[in-house]
Amino acid sequence: MIGGNKPHGYTIVEVLIFLAISSLMFLLAAGFISGKQSAVEFKQGMNDINTQIGSVVNDVANGQYPPSATFTCTAPPLSPPVFTAATTAQGSNGGCIFLGKVMQFNVAGDPTVYNIYTVAARQMDPTGASITSFTAAKPIAVDDGGAINLTQKNTLQSGLVVTKVLKCTGNCSGGTPIGSFGFFGSLGNYGLSQSSTPESGAQTVVTAIVPNTPANGTFGASETSAVTNINAKAGSIGPTDIVGNGTYILMCFQNGNKKGSVSIGGQSGQQFTTTLETGAGVPSIC
Repeated sequence: MIGGNKPHGYTIVEVLIFLAISSLMFLLAAGFISGKQSAVEFKQGMNDINTQIGSVVNDVANGQYPPSATFTCTAPPLSPPVFTAATTAQGSNGGCIFLGKVMQFNVAGDPTVYNIYTVAARQMDPTGASITSFTAAKPIAVDDGGAINLTQKNTLQSGLVVTKVLKCTGNCSGGTPIGSFGFFGSLGNYGLSQSSTPESGAQTVVTAIVPNTPANGTFGASETSAVTNINAKAGSIGPTDIVGNGTYILMCFQNGNKKGSVSIGGQSGQQFTTTLETGAGVPSIC
């Protein structure tokens, strides 16, 4: 009689089923981990741009130029400031003042790039009185495309792209596209809070939209075009361009199917308060 124990093992079909289930579980786990990592990176990117905006506000409030600036600035009668390259750090810049900084997103059509332009202006009118209006201040960007260029070029982090920059009221359902906006020292306080040099002097900060020709003209424009627009239009900033009293700036960001937003102003009348939203809190217009 032929007998004995029947050998035990897995059939090819059983092995294939095991491998298929294991692979599926691995893919599910990898996808879950990847999704979690992507969500974390997205929030990090949103936090980064929100922090960057806060840093710009602080720089303006403290009256600080980028520390590497080497130039002299003069303010001829009735004319915008004039900058001349210098071999030493900022010294006596008669009649010039640090006015603020302007932010432009989607530079040259790249939705990952944003620029921060340093803006200077006249400190006094020809009679020696403190400037009290943007028109009299004659502000210009410190960016001549050459040696005298304080523009900070930045890149959004963690795969973020900007999709919209809007001037809003209410839920922003009828938001108006804008190209650039800035944070500026409170006009009229120069004589009290600013020195004769553009390096220091804390002051009140206001947020304002830089008028565009055409509307939304600097969203997607080159650095040169944005500077030209600032130099031509910042002096015409008026009450309707100032953020506050129900108006605010909304910036929409995206990474794949994830959306986020940062709004400036609109919170209890604070012109430079930022609010970050992700997920369900993002306005529908984004």
